[in-house]
Amino acid sequence: MKIRVIHTINAFTATSGGTSTCTYDLLKALNMHNDVQADILVTKPKEPIMGQGEDWIISIENDEKTPFSISANLHKKMIQTEADIYHTNGLWRYCNHVPAVVARQKGKPFVLTPHGPAELLADDRGWLVPNGDIEALTAQIEYVIAHPEEADLKAKKAQTYAQNTYSEEAIMPRWIKEIEVCR
Repeated sequence: MKIRVIHTINAFTATSGGTSTCTYDLLKALNMHNDVQADILVTKPKEPIMGQGEDWIISIENDEKTPFSISANLHKKMIQTEADIYHTNGLWRYCNHVPAVVARQKGKPFVLTPHGPAELLADDRGWLVPNGDIEALTAQIEYVIAHPEEADLKAKKAQTYAQNTYSEEAIMPRWIKEIEVCR
């Protein structure tokens, strides 16, 4: 019996950044396992969707009318889609909320991957400045330039963290464990 995993993500284009790339790589790797069917449900963007037309990329008509990306089409399709595990990348958008709601309604497990650069800063792996504070940003950049050894150390810590946390080698065992629990 195949385990079906359905993912959602706010944007799934080459220009939308690392989260899209990570999600694409994750689904591609999951679909290489004979006992997993991993699909992604996305609304059609204005630019081309990531990938090479894989059948596990389910693209629906984009009916978003607000900055909050509320989509009746996404909600309707999510309800119609049967899955064993529901997953989303992100926290704040409507497409991240819908799989949580649907999973709860259907009594299925929900997995959240709260991607974002702030997590890379924990444990002294970088610096964080308040949003919109130009003076703080300027001071922080000047500090980084004046302290290249510290900057290199933090960059190496962040690189190691990212490799140990987000690489296929790190992610796949966790997903296989999730899939085994659902059997």
